[in-house]
Amino acid sequence: GNELSDEEMQEIVELLIAKDIFDRKMYEDHQVLTSVHIQKVWLEATKRRKRDLTPLPYFLMETKVPKNGKEEN
Repeated sequence: GNELSDEEMQEIVELLIAKDIFDRKMYEDHQVLTSVHIQKVWLEATKRRKRDLTPLPYFLMETKVPKNGKEEN
């Protein structure tokens, strides 16, 4: 088939990091491909769910929990 080599895949990842699609520091420190934008889209898509964000070790955004207990971004 048309499988990519490891080198080709790494080149694609590096290009996406260079274009700020993925967060460079998160990738270099943890080998995690994510970004603030990706996480904002995920939060918007899942905002109706009640969730505790503390178990998300690679979360890039700060969240504020006001006195009423509801999250703000």
